[in-house]
Amino acid sequence: MTGAQFAKVGGTNATLSDLFVTDNIPYGTCVMFANEAGTYDTIKYLEEAYDEVKDDFYPGWGDVEEYLVSNAVVPGTGFWVIAPSAIELTQVGEVVDKDTYTVTIPANIYTMVANPFPKGFNPNEAIWSDNLPYRTELMTLNADGSYTTYRYLEEAYDEAKDDFYPGWGDVEEFLITKSIASEGAGVWVLSTEEITITFKK
Repeated sequence: MTGAQFAKVGGTNATLSDLFVTDNIPYGTCVMFANEAGTYDTIKYLEEAYDEVKDDFYPGWGDVEEYLVSNAVVPGTGFWVIAPSAIELTQVGEVVDKDTYTVTIPANIYTMVANPFPKGFNPNEAIWSDNLPYRTELMTLNADGSYTTYRYLEEAYDEAKDDFYPGWGDVEEFLITKSIASEGAGVWVLSTEEITITFKK
């Protein structure tokens, strides 16, 4: 589970072809984006994807019907990458030219997001919308395929101050004080209301 950390050089949203160095990506590698229907839109790296404009076949990212696609990937979007063999995935592009970047998360749908800046993610350092409901969830993927869940709490225990404060806490309701996701890693967010998260450079 990863995410788009960069824009295309020049500041526009990048396509998968812009974002990924494909020299080491095996054919058959899939990128899966969660959609509002609760399912996934899948794009696959193909040896022969059909380019309608040129009426010919080329290596590239294709949809389920194997048509070449050029969908823009908005920085901060999280997604799955599933490869037929182990790969080192390299992203290229331009860091978002802003001090902050806001992502909207719809209500009642698990949504994948990623920090669009080249740094880890501590949810207590981000800016959340004022209507953020208590018990909103974040989930990170572990190496063994399991998940770790964090929640926005009315009272999370701050060990340093020996007191309770509203904030993101772990399963034992301790306030999170460090990154829960490494640079480039995606996280799931689930809220009962539409919310926004603003990442800070």
